Amino acid sequence: QPLDLIIGPIYNKNLKIISDFAKNNRIPIVSPLSPSTKFLDNNPYYIMANPSIETHCKRIFDYIMLNFNTTNVITICRNSPKEAALAETFENYARSTNGLVNISKILVSGEVELQDYLSPGVNNVIVVPSFNEIFVNETLRRLNILATQYQITVFGMPNWLEKESIDIDYLEKLNFHLTSEIHIDEFDDTHVSFNQIFRERFKGVPTEFAYKGFDAMLYFGRLLGDHGTGITSNFSNSKYKGVYNFFSFEPGFRPNSSTGFDFYENKYVHILRFDDYNLYKVN
Repeated sequence: QPLDLIIGPIYNKNLKIISDFAKNNRIPIVSPLSPSTKFLDNNPYYIMANPSIETHCKRIFDYIMLNFNTTNVITICRNSPKEAALAETFENYARSTNGLVNISKILVSGEVELQDYLSPGVNNVIVVPSFNEIFVNETLRRLNILATQYQITVFGMPNWLEKESIDIDYLEKLNFHLTSEIHIDEFDDTHVSFNQIFRERFKGVPTEFAYKGFDAMLYFGRLLGDHGTGITSNFSNSKYKGVYNFFSFEPGFRPNSSTGFDFYENKYVHILRFDDYNLYKVN
């Protein structure tokens, strides 16, 4: 019996093997968790459910453009290839505005006086494209001190709240925002029902993986039912607001790709604001 759709695997090593199989046999394959694009090359059957970190950065930039006075936008990161490359993506977005937005980039490799880059009387919008826990906490500590003199809004990366050493008091004082591919509204009726059914059936508490799987199976199951195996040709008319995920698939490409199309990627990202020690969706 021919396969209509493959969901998984989870890890990149196995994904590379199965994605090649799917491409050769023209079977749509969904990567349910991995946002990695490094092994993809011109595969129109590969569907990435989680947005890439580059897409997270693009949505941060778009949100800043729409919601803030862009007089002073700054990126702060370590002088490492991965972090510098992410900071460079923001500069590239700024260049596309034809001078409307200028971004100051701080590559921290030694002692840097952050105050030299801040402006009084405006909202200093600071993006920290770093996943290094020690660096992030130290940067937040220093910005927290400066927040007594300057108005500061900080945008961080998706996994920051998973870091145990991150001081949430710093986040509270720095008008902190972050991106996420999933958002849980504890008061949503469907979420409450899902939790109750899951606990009764599996005798445990659902994890984030369960939430993601719930939305993914509903979405792709309906696409298969409505369109058969030609699901990718119907992405443009099949945006979907799930309970936890939004799905909005568009053609994507690896950084520095020459093909112009390497896979399909979910381009929707939740932007969450940390306020009163809770997260609120703001986009």
